[in-house]
Amino acid sequence: MQKDRRNTMIVSLLVIVVFMSFGYALLSIKVDNSGMSTSMIPSYKDVEITTISSVLTEGDGMDVNSYISGKESINVTPSIQGRGDRVIYVVNLRNNGNTDSKLKNIDVSGLDEHCKYEIKGIDAGIEVPAKDTMSFTFAIKYDDDYALDKVNVEPKEITLKLDFEK
Repeated sequence: MQKDRRNTMIVSLLVIVVFMSFGYALLSIKVDNSGMSTSMIPSYKDVEITTISSVLTEGDGMDVNSYISGKESINVTPSIQGRGDRVIYVVNLRNNGNTDSKLKNIDVSGLDEHCKYEIKGIDAGIEVPAKDTMSFTFAIKYDDDYALDKVNVEPKEITLKLDFEK
């Protein structure tokens, strides 16, 4: 009789431990808005520029060429020759990852000395939510502080690179 009681107690404790294990496992799974479990899927960040378009030109400014040159960079070749010239590009990007991605740095290279750039709608430190898209503008314009009113130079390729945390 005492042996049966002991066996019943051991089996009961084992059943309790098994139920506690399943309960803990079920409660530790987080579910996101899409209904997918996020604790079983490794997190990853995958931000990419999806489109670029020249939407506005001012003065004699014009877009000679623009293209996406990598997941996080674009190349543009605007013709900026004198005061009042400006080309504005709209850049769209998407975070295909399952976690938010933070922009660490923006790098612009290849500018002529008579050109300036402006970026609106995105800045270092901004987070792009997972599975979300965003747009920003990238403008190249003639530097009004430049000594000459007009220059005669060949359009030069300018690169914009976004550096997101991995």
